[in-house]
Amino acid sequence: MGFISNNGLIDRVGENDSIEIFEKEKFAKFEYEQTRRLKKELNSGLSANLGDKDLGKDYLWEAKSSQDIDSEILYNETKMPSNPNTPCSFNNLESLFRSEIPSDYNSNLEEEKQLFEIIQGENADFSKINTWDETLQNSMKAIVSIKTRGVRAFDTEHSYNSYATGFIVNSENGIILSNRHVVGPGPTVSEAIFYNYEAVDLMPIYYDPVHDFGFFKFDPTKVKFTQIVEIKLAPHLAKVGLDIRVVGNDSNEKLSISSGTLARLDRHSPEYGIGNYNDFNTFYYQASTGTSGGSSGSPVLEIGGNAVALNAGSSNDSNSAFYLPLNQVEVALNHLLNGEPIPRGTLQVEFIYQSYDILRRLGLTYEVEKLFRKKFPSDIGMLSVKTVLPEGPANNLLYPGDIIISINETPLIHFLDIDRALNRNVNRSISFVVLRNKSLLSLSCKVQDLYSITTSRLVEVGGGIVHDLSYQVARSYNVPVKGVMVSKSGHTLNSAEIQRYHIITSLNNRKIINIEDFVEAISSLTYGSKVPVKYYPVESSFREIVSTMDVTTDWFPFQMVTRNHETGLWDYKPLNRPVRSDLHKPLAVHFSKKRNVIKPANMHIFSVVYIDFDAPFMLENIPCNRYYGPGYIIDKDQGLVLCDRNTVMLSAGDINITFSNSTSITARVFYLHPVYNVAIIKYNPNHIICSQLTNLQMSPEYYDGKRILNQGDSTTIISFDRDNGPVVRKTNVAYKKIFETKMCHPPRWRSINTEAIFLEDDVSRSGGIFCDENGLVTALLLSYSYQDNEGHDLEKLAGLDISSIKIFLESIKSGDDIVVRSLDVDISELAPYLARSLGMDETVISEVDLACNGEPKFYKVDTLLSVTSQASELLKTGDILVKIDGKYVTNIKQVSVIHDKSSVFLDILRDGKMLAVNVPTTILPNIETSFFLEWAGSILQTPHRPVHECVKTLPSMIYVLFVSFGSPSDSYELDPRTFITHIDGIRVYTIFDFIKVLKQRVNNENSDTLTDKFSISNHKNTPSSDEESFKDLSHSPGEFTRLTVVDYFGASRIISMKLDEHYYPTIFHYLSESSKLWKCEIGLENVNI
Repeated sequence: MGFISNNGLIDRVGENDSIEIFEKEKFAKFEYEQTRRLKKELNSGLSANLGDKDLGKDYLWEAKSSQDIDSEILYNETKMPSNPNTPCSFNNLESLFRSEIPSDYNSNLEEEKQLFEIIQGENADFSKINTWDETLQNSMKAIVSIKTRGVRAFDTEHSYNSYATGFIVNSENGIILSNRHVVGPGPTVSEAIFYNYEAVDLMPIYYDPVHDFGFFKFDPTKVKFTQIVEIKLAPHLAKVGLDIRVVGNDSNEKLSISSGTLARLDRHSPEYGIGNYNDFNTFYYQASTGTSGGSSGSPVLEIGGNAVALNAGSSNDSNSAFYLPLNQVEVALNHLLNGEPIPRGTLQVEFIYQSYDILRRLGLTYEVEKLFRKKFPSDIGMLSVKTVLPEGPANNLLYPGDIIISINETPLIHFLDIDRALNRNVNRSISFVVLRNKSLLSLSCKVQDLYSITTSRLVEVGGGIVHDLSYQVARSYNVPVKGVMVSKSGHTLNSAEIQRYHIITSLNNRKIINIEDFVEAISSLTYGSKVPVKYYPVESSFREIVSTMDVTTDWFPFQMVTRNHETGLWDYKPLNRPVRSDLHKPLAVHFSKKRNVIKPANMHIFSVVYIDFDAPFMLENIPCNRYYGPGYIIDKDQGLVLCDRNTVMLSAGDINITFSNSTSITARVFYLHPVYNVAIIKYNPNHIICSQLTNLQMSPEYYDGKRILNQGDSTTIISFDRDNGPVVRKTNVAYKKIFETKMCHPPRWRSINTEAIFLEDDVSRSGGIFCDENGLVTALLLSYSYQDNEGHDLEKLAGLDISSIKIFLESIKSGDDIVVRSLDVDISELAPYLARSLGMDETVISEVDLACNGEPKFYKVDTLLSVTSQASELLKTGDILVKIDGKYVTNIKQVSVIHDKSSVFLDILRDGKMLAVNVPTTILPNIETSFFLEWAGSILQTPHRPVHECVKTLPSMIYVLFVSFGSPSDSYELDPRTFITHIDGIRVYTIFDFIKVLKQRVNNENSDTLTDKFSISNHKNTPSSDEESFKDLSHSPGEFTRLTVVDYFGASRIISMKLDEHYYPTIFHYLSESSKLWKCEIGLENVNI
């Protein structure tokens, strides 16, 4: 998968992976013929030119043995000036360039040649010239496709699934080289697929904190059918004009081959955009090979079959590809093979290689340029300082524009020299000579351990992820490497509008410096409370934001996750959650004394509250997870509040009620009306103190239905807005009609069969009430959510007669059982002339006209809402409902909700003929989703009723609602909006069947068929226990699980999935009948059904 930068210039090939860098005391890997040429130059008395950039050599450091270098470092440390910015004379500078070559130089070259042969293999023979056919035939056996899941958002990376490439660099130990952005800085799960399609699991063993390379490891003993071969690293063979081949998993095509010629060896590092991973302090090679997504980590081969570079990126605007040189990779690999730690030092400085003409503008003097051109005749520039991070080791020592002359009295001109100097002096001081404003300065700086600012742990909290700010992100935005960064906001942090790349500085008035401070602050909180939080966007560190956060962490695990370098996994450690307290001190509600409140708003301000609803999971396909709107107290003694279902859409969520912008308390869902756009929530009246609260004052005549609003009637609207208070306005009823809503995609709840009141103009943004001349409520102004024909989510305000919900409200307040029945059909209005064209008798039309007082309407069945209801077997689309229980249907209220009848007699017109049918009514649930399952990164729930509209038959009651990126479900293409019907060939119908099969599979136990109320044999569409059973579950947890899934069209397919209980444990969420609170059981072994 590719990543495209904000400016559209660079495409990073492949997905993110991380590596670490090793360095060897003995290096200098020269080709034999090049070494002979160098000896000849030395013997002829020439100064050593160890910096032929085209040959990819290691320059000045190669002229000394490791012992010489170590002694030189110690010597230089004793000579460092006490003043960090000491002037340096030009005579001193000349002495550096007149330094003699060590007497043992020739012997050192032989030692380096021997080391090269050891690393590359004793039998390495680079004099043999192969054909490309032979080279590719042999090399492809060492090249693998890598399938990687980034299971958590971390550092610069989101969760992801990707295909990339790698190649074996050590067959004995099973070490594979690929890119850092493939290995990944965070938790990943990877596997390698060999040329013959044998697969093996990979363990990430190293990623470099800066450069784009990393290593995987596999167990060679697990490979049964593949000949394991390796590709040698030969960075010294790289030169301009070299004919190359790039072999890799190009755009997920198995081992595509691209050809090209190395055109540059000194290209700047590619830039993938601010906030993304970017390599720096290294050259890149460039060639016109046109690689694309999936080829990240491919070897760049020369004709001898050796890798000269590592494919890393490409340009979107040209056919150019960019390759990472292998010098640092080779050193790192050698450390790995020797079991040594890989030293990495940093000054938190980015250097840049610039040509001499540009450097002259920065103050490069003629004398200095002359010395460098003589010392390094093949080079065209020098290194200068590009950026210095605030509060880093070099802050106030080095400055942008400084031209680097030497380190530890050794002139240098290339990135490799700086890398080596830093890596050899971790936690020690080094000396610099720089040219600043045409003046030479000598200074010293202590080298920081790069791993100390490379974060290797994260905290999961409230569905979000935080960790210490990384070096990569800090460098992108030029901020100090400190603080706690949000990598994923999640449910809890999002309540304070904290987003990705925000830095948290304070929580509940406790200063947050590092991740330990954050964990302690969270653990000290009380669940359900609101606490202050301070943060700033990393791109605007000067702009601090203060907000309040809802402590709603119990929906998700709260745990520390730390990289285990031995296993490659990230280990979990549970943390102390915010405590729940049953003791609540009552809070006083203070209504502000607003002057000149227009009548009749003054009658209702003590009945209005403001509601915030946050859904941690987007169950039932709700379009977003944060809602707000007004609510109206209907029973202050019981704490009952009425609102619309575009404010509270689910029972699974966190609700806060605010009284008069004074006091906020939590509430819970009490009832969701299945037909009308009405919800009832409940708060604890004992948690507040307020004598002014009143119930919403309704007009008795309108409440009883003796009067209703009709077209042209004048009315007073009071709209409520949290920030601006009540707004009163007179308007007229434009018309009344059924609020027609189309089936949503994906399917979600919508108001149906409801006659709505539409006004002449829009008077509110969030809702309100209709009032009569006495100020009493006649109707409710509610917000309706729906979709247009193009599938866009929209909202519209419309009125609902309070008489429509009288029976419902009285049952709510009295505590009676509420039974809402329905015909399970979606109904629309039909004009008389259309009814006549469909065969309606003139006598019937006349009688309906008389019953409707001259405004006749007919009602037609548009859609059958449930394929499982008995009504669906008796009613058909297009039926015209003429009578119900012997009475003409003149109002939608007669057929929309049926409260007390298990069946009704209908006279219908179908295909021009009158029919009489006895139709059973369907009991509708008040809360559809009372449990759901997180499994393998997907959310499974019982299909909510709108799903029934989309299918001819329900394949099962296991509905795949959502699939998260980076999860097994995502990786193995388990699609949302499908149904699971079988596990390993065993029929399952409910989520409880599903859980039981999973548990028995893990426990490797035989089981009888299900016999309780959740038994699969209890459903008419399910095979009986005699046909299929839960026997022979002899699988181990590490094997693949085979699923049968069915889509909306009834087409089935088989998915084989490897589960991942480590990163994606099974979590069962359920609404407790006793406490009325949502709870969860984490881990399949802990799920009790």
